[in-house]
Amino acid sequence: MRKALIFDLDGTLVYTLPSFKYEVMVKTLSELGMNVFRKDEIDEFWYGTDRDKIIEKYFRVEPQRFWEIFSKYNKPERRVEYTEVYEDVHVLRSLKEKYKLKLGIITSNPYPIAKKEVELLEREGIEFDSIVTPNYPEEKPKPNAKLVERCLKELGVEKKDVVLVGNGKEDWLLAKNAGIPFILIEREDNKLEIEGNCEKIKSLYELEKFLENI
Repeated sequence: MRKALIFDLDGTLVYTLPSFKYEVMVKTLSELGMNVFRKDEIDEFWYGTDRDKIIEKYFRVEPQRFWEIFSKYNKPERRVEYTEVYEDVHVLRSLKEKYKLKLGIITSNPYPIAKKEVELLEREGIEFDSIVTPNYPEEKPKPNAKLVERCLKELGVEKKDVVLVGNGKEDWLLAKNAGIPFILIEREDNKLEIEGNCEKIKSLYELEKFLENI
């Protein structure tokens, strides 16, 4: 029986409306002198893995310079206005109570943004026992397995006791690097094809059947 569930945040428990994503990216790229850009490149940056490489490949600018400008427009207070929770997140409250589970979050978002998004979940009555974000710039984001180590320590559980649920390739790689099971949640707004086998669900309502079997 699993003792804890660890979740990705964006695209798994909450989602940012597309209008905000494109607003931030258009302003950022325009300030960098780019007047022509492609939607698929923006989407790959927003959802992809190793964003510094994506920045260099598509936007042809030093990542540090990009992030300086990006952070001007990706403000926590404004982003949360365009962020909503998925309707199935409330099931986590009942699962936590029924199975005495501990709940954790690992996100690559900076802490101020993660904090605002978690507050939306707390309004739904969901309490998390660990919220792990990278200690930028010293600590690398997902799929850095050290993030899992920190989360396990805060939850007070071992690898055999947990499963990670996420919607992105970086989540799958994080679980793989850390040596813990992974469940891919296939949200309509970001379906992912990954190499190798893993359990897949369409919504959080399906989680309960995996608590004992995975």
